[in-house]
Amino acid sequence: MKNRLFITALLLCFTLVGKAQHREIGAISSAAVGLWYGPVYDVRPVIKWGKSFEAVNKIRLDRSYLNFSNYQGQTYFNFSTGIFYGREWRKPINNKLFFTHGPELGSYYSTSTNYQSVSPSLRYQFGAIYKINDRFTVAIEAPINVTLNMSQVQGSWNQSSLSAGMFSEANFLTLSYLFSKK
Repeated sequence: MKNRLFITALLLCFTLVGKAQHREIGAISSAAVGLWYGPVYDVRPVIKWGKSFEAVNKIRLDRSYLNFSNYQGQTYFNFSTGIFYGREWRKPINNKLFFTHGPELGSYYSTSTNYQSVSPSLRYQFGAIYKINDRFTVAIEAPINVTLNMSQVQGSWNQSSLSAGMFSEANFLTLSYLFSKK
């Protein structure tokens, strides 16, 4: 059932993207200031499409990883993924620099040997896009978010939390390629 829903959603997305006059594809990474600690190559795909450069829909994958290890005879397995759909509006500041804002709705899913978690999230992203040339853009965005986390430990759904934050999650740095000029 989950596979059919995922395939249907994927086909719907590609149908919408196919009708768009403006398409761009890119990579998102966490933007940090100062010393880095942890994975440096944190790159996630994003697809954006719309009728013009000024207003686009977007789908991005987030926090996807798969770990499998065997330590002292004990097997450990971790899997996590997230997907977000959003709308982005771009207001020109000058001919190269644009202010961006828009909502995103999505969820994370994590599972491991004795643990599962689902985290639906609503975000509002603020940022700026700089057009390097007619084909490449670079953007930085910061979120305001509300996230519900529901967790299952040892087969029992008994933990949940609700969090809201202003710029409490990582900022995004995005490099994208435009397939059509508008």
